[in-house]
Amino acid sequence: MFRYCLVLQLLFVFLQTSIRAQTRAPEVEYNWDISAFFAVSGLGEESSLTPVEGGTTTITKLDFDLSYAGGFRIAEYLGEHFAGEFEYAFANQPMSLTSAPLGLPRLDLDHKIHKFTYTALIYPMDRQRRVHPFLAIGAGASYYQISDDSKRRASQQGVELDNELKFAVSYGGGIKVQVERHWGLRFDVRNRVTSVPDFDLPPEAPLLPDGTVGAGFRPDGILNNWQVSAGFIFSFGRRY
Repeated sequence: MFRYCLVLQLLFVFLQTSIRAQTRAPEVEYNWDISAFFAVSGLGEESSLTPVEGGTTTITKLDFDLSYAGGFRIAEYLGEHFAGEFEYAFANQPMSLTSAPLGLPRLDLDHKIHKFTYTALIYPMDRQRRVHPFLAIGAGASYYQISDDSKRRASQQGVELDNELKFAVSYGGGIKVQVERHWGLRFDVRNRVTSVPDFDLPPEAPLLPDGTVGAGFRPDGILNNWQVSAGFIFSFGRRY
Protein backbone atom coordinates (compact mmCIF):
# COMPACT_ATOMS: atom_id res chain seq x y z
CA MET A 1 0.00 0.00 0.00
CA PHE A 2 2.90 2.37 0.83
CA ARG A 3 4.32 2.22 -2.70
CA TYR A 4 0.93 3.00 -4.27
CA CYS A 5 0.45 6.02 -2.00
CA LEU A 6 4.00 7.23 -2.71
CA VAL A 7 3.45 7.10 -6.49
CA LEU A 8 0.18 9.04 -6.22
CA GLN A 9 1.78 11.59 -3.87
CA LEU A 10 4.64 12.24 -6.32
CA LEU A 11 2.19 12.64 -9.19
CA PHE A 12 0.09 15.04 -7.12
CA VAL A 13 3.17 17.18 -6.28
CA PHE A 14 3.98 17.29 -10.01
CA LEU A 15 0.39 18.30 -10.67
CA GLN A 16 0.59 21.18 -8.16
CA THR A 17 3.84 22.38 -9.75
CA SER A 18 2.25 22.37 -13.20
CA ILE A 19 -0.75 24.36 -11.96
CA ARG A 20 1.48 27.08 -10.56
CA ALA A 21 3.73 27.15 -13.64
CA GLN A 22 1.00 27.29 -16.28
CA THR A 23 -1.05 30.50 -16.07
CA ARG A 24 -1.66 31.47 -19.72
CA ALA A 25 -5.00 30.40 -21.20
CA PRO A 26 -4.88 27.91 -24.10
CA GLU A 27 -5.19 29.32 -27.62
CA VAL A 28 -6.97 26.31 -29.11
CA GLU A 29 -9.72 24.05 -27.83
CA TYR A 30 -9.92 20.36 -28.76
CA ASN A 31 -13.07 18.27 -28.85
CA TRP A 32 -11.47 14.89 -27.98
CA ASP A 33 -9.01 13.65 -25.43
CA ILE A 34 -7.61 10.24 -24.54
CA SER A 35 -5.96 9.45 -21.22
CA ALA A 36 -4.11 6.59 -19.59
CA PHE A 37 -4.02 6.23 -15.81
CA PHE A 38 -2.66 4.30 -12.85
CA ALA A 39 -4.85 3.86 -9.77
CA VAL A 40 -5.27 2.39 -6.32
CA SER A 41 -8.45 0.32 -5.96
CA GLY A 42 -10.13 -0.77 -2.73
CA LEU A 43 -13.35 -2.61 -1.83
CA GLY A 44 -12.85 -3.71 1.80
CA GLU A 45 -14.77 -6.59 3.38
CA GLU A 46 -18.31 -7.88 2.92
CA SER A 47 -19.95 -10.16 5.50
CA SER A 48 -23.14 -12.17 5.08
CA LEU A 49 -25.28 -13.99 7.63
CA THR A 50 -25.99 -17.08 5.55
CA PRO A 51 -28.62 -19.67 6.52
CA VAL A 52 -27.55 -23.30 6.71
CA GLU A 53 -29.78 -26.13 5.58
CA GLY A 54 -31.35 -27.53 8.73
CA GLY A 55 -31.96 -24.25 10.57
CA THR A 56 -28.65 -22.75 11.76
CA THR A 57 -26.65 -19.86 10.28
CA THR A 58 -23.05 -19.05 9.43
CA ILE A 59 -21.10 -15.87 8.71
CA THR A 60 -19.44 -15.86 5.29
CA LYS A 61 -16.88 -13.16 4.49
CA LEU A 62 -15.46 -11.83 1.25
CA ASP A 63 -12.31 -9.82 1.95
CA PHE A 64 -10.82 -7.83 -0.95
CA ASP A 65 -7.20 -6.66 -0.81
CA LEU A 66 -6.23 -3.07 -1.53
CA SER A 67 -4.51 -3.26 -4.89
CA TYR A 68 -3.53 -1.51 -8.09
CA ALA A 69 -5.50 -0.71 -11.24
CA GLY A 70 -4.89 0.80 -14.65
CA GLY A 71 -6.86 1.75 -17.72
CA PHE A 72 -7.77 4.36 -20.30
CA ARG A 73 -10.49 6.93 -21.02
CA ILE A 74 -11.73 8.51 -24.26
CA ALA A 75 -13.75 11.73 -23.91
CA GLU A 76 -15.69 13.88 -26.38
CA TYR A 77 -16.49 17.45 -25.38
CA LEU A 78 -20.14 18.37 -25.89
CA GLY A 79 -19.88 22.12 -25.44
CA GLU A 80 -18.12 24.30 -22.90
CA HIS A 81 -19.38 22.55 -19.78
CA PHE A 82 -20.11 18.93 -20.70
CA ALA A 83 -18.34 15.86 -22.06
CA GLY A 84 -19.17 12.21 -22.59
CA GLU A 85 -16.49 9.67 -21.69
CA PHE A 86 -15.91 5.93 -22.07
CA GLU A 87 -13.66 4.26 -19.49
CA TYR A 88 -12.12 0.82 -19.21
CA ALA A 89 -10.23 -0.10 -16.04
CA PHE A 90 -8.57 -3.31 -14.95
CA ALA A 91 -7.99 -4.00 -11.24
CA ASN A 92 -5.89 -6.83 -9.87
CA GLN A 93 -7.97 -7.39 -6.71
CA PRO A 94 -7.02 -10.56 -4.75
CA MET A 95 -9.70 -11.73 -2.33
CA SER A 96 -10.31 -14.36 0.33
CA LEU A 97 -13.42 -16.36 1.26
CA THR A 98 -14.02 -17.58 4.82
CA SER A 99 -17.01 -19.10 6.61
CA ALA A 100 -17.41 -19.44 10.39
CA PRO A 101 -18.17 -21.27 12.60
CA LEU A 102 -18.30 -24.09 10.02
CA GLY A 103 -14.55 -24.41 9.77
CA LEU A 104 -14.35 -23.88 6.00
CA PRO A 105 -10.66 -23.35 5.21
CA ARG A 106 -9.75 -19.81 4.19
CA LEU A 107 -9.65 -19.65 0.40
CA ASP A 108 -7.22 -17.11 -1.06
CA LEU A 109 -8.32 -16.37 -4.60
CA ASP A 110 -6.71 -14.72 -7.59
CA HIS A 111 -9.41 -12.22 -8.50
CA LYS A 112 -9.62 -9.38 -11.01
CA ILE A 113 -12.22 -6.75 -11.91
CA HIS A 114 -12.90 -5.44 -15.42
CA LYS A 115 -14.76 -2.12 -15.30
CA PHE A 116 -16.66 -0.59 -18.23
CA THR A 117 -18.29 2.82 -17.77
CA TYR A 118 -19.87 5.61 -19.79
CA THR A 119 -19.63 8.84 -17.80
CA ALA A 120 -21.02 12.35 -18.08
CA LEU A 121 -18.42 14.96 -17.10
CA ILE A 122 -19.64 18.35 -15.89
CA TYR A 123 -17.24 21.33 -15.97
CA PRO A 124 -18.32 24.27 -13.77
CA MET A 125 -15.69 26.58 -15.37
CA ASP A 126 -15.24 27.48 -19.03
CA ARG A 127 -12.59 25.63 -21.05
CA GLN A 128 -10.40 28.69 -21.65
CA ARG A 129 -8.74 27.93 -18.30
CA ARG A 130 -5.77 25.59 -18.01
CA VAL A 131 -7.19 23.96 -14.90
CA HIS A 132 -10.54 22.17 -15.36
CA PRO A 133 -12.21 20.77 -12.22
CA PHE A 134 -15.10 18.47 -13.04
CA LEU A 135 -17.83 16.28 -11.59
CA ALA A 136 -18.49 12.79 -12.96
CA ILE A 137 -21.50 10.49 -12.90
CA GLY A 138 -21.97 7.41 -15.03
CA ALA A 139 -23.15 3.83 -15.40
CA GLY A 140 -21.74 0.61 -16.78
CA ALA A 141 -20.76 -2.88 -15.70
CA SER A 142 -18.20 -4.63 -13.49
CA TYR A 143 -17.01 -8.11 -14.36
CA TYR A 144 -15.72 -9.97 -11.28
CA GLN A 145 -13.34 -12.66 -12.54
CA ILE A 146 -11.76 -15.49 -10.55
CA SER A 147 -8.82 -17.24 -12.22
CA ASP A 148 -9.25 -20.82 -13.44
CA ASP A 149 -6.48 -21.97 -11.09
CA SER A 150 -8.29 -20.49 -8.07
CA LYS A 151 -11.55 -22.12 -9.18
CA ARG A 152 -9.81 -25.50 -9.32
CA ARG A 153 -8.29 -25.07 -5.86
CA ALA A 154 -11.66 -24.02 -4.44
CA SER A 155 -13.35 -27.01 -6.10
CA GLN A 156 -10.89 -29.33 -4.34
CA GLN A 157 -12.25 -27.88 -1.07
CA GLY A 158 -15.83 -28.54 -2.20
CA VAL A 159 -16.50 -24.89 -3.17
CA GLU A 160 -17.71 -24.21 -6.70
CA LEU A 161 -17.17 -20.63 -7.87
CA ASP A 162 -17.90 -18.73 -11.06
CA ASN A 163 -17.38 -15.24 -12.51
CA GLU A 164 -20.08 -12.60 -12.25
CA LEU A 165 -21.20 -9.53 -14.21
CA LYS A 166 -22.86 -6.68 -12.28
CA PHE A 167 -24.51 -3.40 -13.27
CA ALA A 168 -22.55 -0.47 -11.84
CA VAL A 169 -23.12 3.20 -11.02
CA SER A 170 -20.11 5.50 -10.78
CA TYR A 171 -19.69 8.99 -9.31
CA GLY A 172 -16.86 11.28 -8.28
CA GLY A 173 -14.77 14.13 -9.60
CA GLY A 174 -11.32 15.37 -10.43
CA ILE A 175 -9.22 17.96 -12.24
CA LYS A 176 -7.56 18.20 -15.65
CA VAL A 177 -4.56 20.46 -16.24
CA GLN A 178 -3.39 21.45 -19.72
CA VAL A 179 0.43 21.52 -19.51
CA GLU A 180 1.33 21.83 -23.20
CA ARG A 181 -0.64 22.33 -26.42
CA HIS A 182 -1.76 18.71 -26.69
CA TRP A 183 -0.70 17.25 -23.34
CA GLY A 184 -2.02 17.45 -19.82
CA LEU A 185 -2.37 15.76 -16.46
CA ARG A 186 -5.42 14.34 -14.74
CA PHE A 187 -6.37 13.34 -11.19
CA ASP A 188 -9.63 11.48 -10.36
CA VAL A 189 -11.44 10.09 -7.33
CA ARG A 190 -14.33 7.73 -8.12
CA ASN A 191 -16.64 5.38 -6.28
CA ARG A 192 -18.15 2.51 -8.22
CA VAL A 193 -21.25 0.91 -6.71
CA THR A 194 -22.60 -2.55 -7.55
CA SER A 195 -24.64 -5.14 -5.75
CA VAL A 196 -22.50 -7.69 -3.87
CA PRO A 197 -21.43 -10.59 -6.13
CA ASP A 198 -22.10 -14.12 -4.85
CA PHE A 199 -19.77 -15.88 -7.34
CA ASP A 200 -22.48 -18.52 -7.92
CA LEU A 201 -22.44 -19.69 -4.30
CA PRO A 202 -25.85 -20.95 -3.11
CA PRO A 203 -27.82 -18.57 -0.85
CA GLU A 204 -28.19 -21.39 1.68
CA ALA A 205 -25.19 -23.47 2.81
CA PRO A 206 -26.01 -27.11 1.96
CA LEU A 207 -25.66 -30.19 4.14
CA LEU A 208 -23.31 -32.58 2.35
CA PRO A 209 -23.71 -36.39 2.24
CA ASP A 210 -20.80 -36.88 4.68
CA GLY A 211 -22.57 -34.73 7.30
CA THR A 212 -20.45 -31.60 6.82
CA VAL A 213 -21.77 -28.23 5.67
CA GLY A 214 -20.81 -26.78 2.29
CA ALA A 215 -20.16 -23.18 1.39
CA GLY A 216 -22.94 -20.68 0.87
CA PHE A 217 -23.26 -16.92 0.61
CA ARG A 218 -26.36 -14.71 0.75
CA PRO A 219 -25.23 -11.25 -0.43
CA ASP A 220 -26.87 -8.20 1.07
CA GLY A 221 -26.55 -4.50 0.28
CA ILE A 222 -24.06 -2.83 -2.03
CA LEU A 223 -20.34 -3.04 -2.74
CA ASN A 224 -18.34 0.22 -2.89
CA ASN A 225 -15.23 0.18 -5.07
CA TRP A 226 -13.19 3.36 -4.43
CA GLN A 227 -10.56 4.25 -7.01
CA VAL A 228 -7.97 7.05 -6.83
CA SER A 229 -6.11 7.63 -10.10
CA ALA A 230 -3.56 9.87 -11.79
CA GLY A 231 -2.65 9.94 -15.45
CA PHE A 232 -1.74 11.77 -18.64
CA ILE A 233 -4.02 13.30 -21.29
CA PHE A 234 -3.55 13.74 -25.04
CA SER A 235 -6.01 16.20 -26.67
CA PHE A 236 -6.86 16.19 -30.38
CA GLY A 237 -9.56 17.14 -32.88
CA ARG A 238 -9.18 20.91 -33.15
CA ARG A 239 -12.40 22.91 -32.75
CA TYR A 240 -11.15 26.34 -33.87
